[in-house]
Amino acid sequence: MARRKIKVGDHWKGVVYKGKNIVIVQIKEGQEEGVFIGNGHSIELDENNNITWADPGMREFKPSIGKEKTETAVYAFYFIRKVANLSDSAKELAKFIDKQNFNRLVLVGHSKSGICVEEVCEYVKAIIDVCVTVSTPHAGTFSASGKIFSERLRSSILANVYMKIFSDHQVDRDILPDSNIIKSVHEPKCLLHVNIISVLKLKKAWRSLTDLASLWLDRRVGMYGDAIVSEESQRVDWTDIEVNLHCSHARSLDKALEWIRKYIL
Repeated sequence: MARRKIKVGDHWKGVVYKGKNIVIVQIKEGQEEGVFIGNGHSIELDENNNITWADPGMREFKPSIGKEKTETAVYAFYFIRKVANLSDSAKELAKFIDKQNFNRLVLVGHSKSGICVEEVCEYVKAIIDVCVTVSTPHAGTFSASGKIFSERLRSSILANVYMKIFSDHQVDRDILPDSNIIKSVHEPKCLLHVNIISVLKLKKAWRSLTDLASLWLDRRVGMYGDAIVSEESQRVDWTDIEVNLHCSHARSLDKALEWIRKYIL
């Protein structure tokens, strides 16, 4: 079933925290285990939690993960549009987590949220049992620069279209290859780190229109990964478990959650 597209004016349900840098939404209640998922999107809410701005193309995010377990609470976190940086976002999320007193904690971060949850592991007082990064630019990505990415498209028409939908946030600048946060990326403090990598291959891509279009884009801009992050940037040598998915950046979180549901929760 297609997810509903987020529109300005929609009421954002389930908000349990709204700070300077992040918004946290509770998807499912539970007392023993806390699962926190960042899909990498940014939003802005008014005082009544109505959406005043959302990332272009953003759709409703209601993962079914943990639904079979009554003891598991599931949260999704989003960046505020005028976020300070990924580190401050991580500090806010860490403080919220420490107030919950869960017996087991699982963090999942897609794309730039992967860097964020790894930072959370540095600031949180609680023990993080599992930290999962999905399609994460550990070495940065030039797709975070609208100027560089549009130049690599080698088409003024495509570049104009891209720049109209490109959202330039501080958290995007934080994942440029030369940013201070990327330069300081290292093994996070958690009991188990899982790194899920998404790479486009022609044999698999043709089965999905999204993946096929992403493969064309990936090769055109010379990314050689999932059309947003290169394969090389996603890999780290200190992870405990490495999982390889053959899909685009746009589909990797859904595929990763299927794996997490089977092997982690």
